[in-house]
Amino acid sequence: MSADVEIKVSQDVVRPIIEAKIHAAMVEALGGESELMSRVISSVLNQKVNASGGKPDTYDRDTSTLVEYLARSAVRKVAGAAVREWIDKQKPALQKALVAQLSKKSNGLAKTMVDGLGKSLETSWRLSVSCNFSGEE
Repeated sequence: MSADVEIKVSQDVVRPIIEAKIHAAMVEALGGESELMSRVISSVLNQKVNASGGKPDTYDRDTSTLVEYLARSAVRKVAGAAVREWIDKQKPALQKALVAQLSKKSNGLAKTMVDGLGKSLETSWRLSVSCNFSGEE
């Protein structure tokens, strides 16, 4: 008489147990969970990025770490807000100074245009005048 015993266990029961054991062994081999997290975080923060915060390619000369990029971006944002706030407070004085500056220069500009127009009329029967203004507000 043979005493063979056969036990059938579903793969759905065994798979999670095996995966958990493999995961625990990998974490242990990498130095424990806290050490692993520390290495991952350090790696991410010290990762090189380009000027726009993306992955640099071989032609990017201006690279920095992610921490430096994020700090620089935060400082720029705060500085921009501070400058806008200062401009809002100084708007009347800035407008007055700008009008005064333009008043000084407009006489020179007008004189230059009139002198140039006069010289053009002396040497040519055809006249062409063109004024172009470009730039942002």
